[in-house]
Amino acid sequence: MGAGDMIAILLGGLLMSASVEPMPAGLVERIAYTESRSYRDAAGWHYVDRRRGSSGELGCCQMTLEAFRIVQRRTGWRHRFADLSDPYTAAVYCAEYLCYLREHTHSWDQATESYNAGLSGRRDNPERAAAYLAKVREAAGKASQ
Repeated sequence: MGAGDMIAILLGGLLMSASVEPMPAGLVERIAYTESRSYRDAAGWHYVDRRRGSSGELGCCQMTLEAFRIVQRRTGWRHRFADLSDPYTAAVYCAEYLCYLREHTHSWDQATESYNAGLSGRRDNPERAAAYLAKVREAAGKASQ
């Protein structure tokens, strides 16, 4: 286990403990798999599809610049957007953003839907949001190998 793994585990534990309801195990990994076919195994993260999203999303979790800035305002972290190319950094930012979404939606399922569509997008297009949640759920077993 490398230093990046330890940082992600430590930060992930802190992030999850801040929530009333613990983050579902493997949620970040399932989002990474859904977004870029990336996965994590005993050797670490494998960032598979490195293309940027159609709206400029970056990293294995395909985070938007807006979501990145929300995490930075909440945490005071000083990474560059380009740093999301590192899967460990992307995973920690994804976890923090999910916690932010969970605070606004009061549900991990709705937070997951909002990860893809945004808070207003989940409300404006519930079919798309539900389809994304289904894809994330289907990624169980594929995201960690």
